[in-house]
Order: sequence, then C-alpha cells, then structure tokens
Amino acid sequence: TLAISGTEAGAAISYSTDGGTTWTNSFNAVEGDNSVIVRATDVAGNTHNAAAFTFTLDTATAAPVVALAH
Repeated sequence: TLAISGTEAGAAISYSTDGGTTWTNSFNAVEGDNSVIVRATDVAGNTHNAAAFTFTLDTATAAPVVALAH
C-alpha cells in the first residue's frame, strides 16, 4: 500500500507509471523496479506539482541461514 500524506482535504490523488502520459486514481506495483509520478488535484480543479519516485518491490522471502556447531 502506498500512503500519500500532506494533501488538502478532498484532494484527488493521481498516479502515472508512463512518465506522465496517462493518469489513473490507482496503480499496481510490479515485482522489481517501479517508477511512479504522483500529483494532487484540489477540489477547485487546480493540479499541484507532481512528485516522481522509484522503488523496488521484492516479495521473495530469503531462506534462513543455519549454522551448525559441533
């Protein structure tokens, strides 16, 4: 889950995963590298500056390491 904070009450959050060509009200992260641009539109219809960020989604569980001593 992506948590967005610091927006005006009633603002609509939009996401773009294609460099800002298209915008949607949600997105699904994929395994591996992700690039997302986020913007807010207030209730008056003003679109605020977009913020871009990247992250890596890694859902693989690492195998436990066991050391045996004798």
